[in-house]
Amino acid sequence: MLELALLAVFAGGTWFVFDALRAREAAVRLGKSECHVHGLQFLDDTVRCVRTRPARSPAGHVAIERTFVFEFSDDLTTRRAGRVVMLAAVPLAIELEPYRPAGTPAPG
Repeated sequence: MLELALLAVFAGGTWFVFDALRAREAAVRLGKSECHVHGLQFLDDTVRCVRTRPARSPAGHVAIERTFVFEFSDDLTTRRAGRVVMLAAVPLAIELEPYRPAGTPAPG
């Protein structure tokens, strides 16, 4: 019986790790795509998970919601923050810190 319980824990842990990797890869693709659309540079080619919690999908199923943060630049010198919220590997939201669009003169 102990072996069965250990096998279940191992299987659950393995699933959790692979689900996290899949969500992270999707968040990287989404962040890069959003930056490309707005003419921004996606920095460090990575995202960082800052929150993991259980949540309900629109269909009512329990899934894991993860919030990832990343950095981008609008002028190649300033680092700005972005955020991607994923439910499993499905994007729920993406937010970019306010930035100055290309070609806009600096204030002052």
